[in-house]
Amino acid sequence: MTSSRAVVALVVAGVTASVTGCYSDITASTRTYLGPTGSGAVVGRPLRDTVGEVTRLFQARGYALLEQRIDAPNGERRLKFATPMKTVDDTSIVQAKYVGSVFYAWVTPDAAGTGTTVSLLGKPTLAGAEPCTHDGVALVCSQVTAPRAFADRYLRAHTELEVVHAVLDDLTREGFAVHALPADAPAPTPDSATELRLARLAECRAARDYAVPNTLTVAPDGSSMVVAELPRCY
Repeated sequence: MTSSRAVVALVVAGVTASVTGCYSDITASTRTYLGPTGSGAVVGRPLRDTVGEVTRLFQARGYALLEQRIDAPNGERRLKFATPMKTVDDTSIVQAKYVGSVFYAWVTPDAAGTGTTVSLLGKPTLAGAEPCTHDGVALVCSQVTAPRAFADRYLRAHTELEVVHAVLDDLTREGFAVHALPADAPAPTPDSATELRLARLAECRAARDYAVPNTLTVAPDGSSMVVAELPRCY
């Protein structure tokens, strides 16, 4: 990615960046490291109890419940948690240096209704933008790019990995989790195709709106001309 495209990607995410140095795409989530088996557990409690305990464990760590919705015909719940963004002391990104975390928890009832499975996914955020991650779960996201040193320090999902480990350990210690998810456990329910399409369209339009005033230059005759190709949004 060129520096100019890196700036556009960051502005779409709500970040203004310097244009020097090497940039890195942010693509890691906890599921990237843990895979399906390490990302959740089989729980010997019904849906309501499991949802309540997962919520309590995240809230005890400072993560607020932002959303709870039914995500599948079997009554699966998807919970979304986040923490307030914090300013980090780093000069490689200026004006909007806000790093946070977002977590998703899918709580799925078993056929008998007496047990559940829990799948967790956490990833870093930059100025509120959730990066598109390579973990097999399609969620509404943005292309997020940051200077490589900054990304390596703050945006590789290491903090989120510790939280997921801690929540799963607590579920086990409290007698909720009875064993790890099987290797063939299905991936969590993704966002719908419509949600993903609308999110990509909004991101493209934001990039275009940012680029327009920054792609014009004044010619010797006083006229303006475009010096860079603008994104096409469909």
